[in-house]
Amino acid sequence: MGPATKWITLVVLDKISPLITANKLGSILFQLPPSFTVNGSWTNCRTILMLILSNSDDSQIATVRNNTIGFIFQSYNLINRTTIMKNVEFPGITGGMNDNDRKRRALKLLKFLGINDKAKYKPSNLSGGQQQRVAISRALMNDPKIILADEPTGNLDTKTGQDVFNLLTVLSHKFRRTIITVTHNPFPLFVGDHSQHHQYSP
Repeated sequence: MGPATKWITLVVLDKISPLITANKLGSILFQLPPSFTVNGSWTNCRTILMLILSNSDDSQIATVRNNTIGFIFQSYNLINRTTIMKNVEFPGITGGMNDNDRKRRALKLLKFLGINDKAKYKPSNLSGGQQQRVAISRALMNDPKIILADEPTGNLDTKTGQDVFNLLTVLSHKFRRTIITVTHNPFPLFVGDHSQHHQYSP
């Protein structure tokens, strides 16, 4: 028989207010998780989302997720069987945006992020940094007030990762969007407006 499993109770977030007031929009906040993960770093972002939506019913949660919160993932979560353009358009489709507005906004976002020339490509034809730019474009499609980013540079090299963090900072200030990022990368401490470091000691 193998060794007995030892279960512990771990408080990931405690005494953190989920309230993001209007005067904080346009800030970029970084949460540095412990040196180990619990079901992956997304546990932390998921907890933040649960705090934000704690007093909402199912229909309200669906509306908030689609219209108020954008998501950026470590593994990009792009749909490989369709084009970059369609990937960016997808939140607009589920949100009921009409075809002309949706296509115009998708192209505008791709152009802003410097990859409009890749609109007809498939995700597998792009580099990791380019795919993350597509994911950022998709997150901005429905003009959300808050963006949750789970290890957005986890699959990128150091230079590309720094470029992505710098880009998130520009987006935050230019479009006045609050970006909450969970990351192990210390670089955001130099570019973010606020940071929290969670350290675990057994």
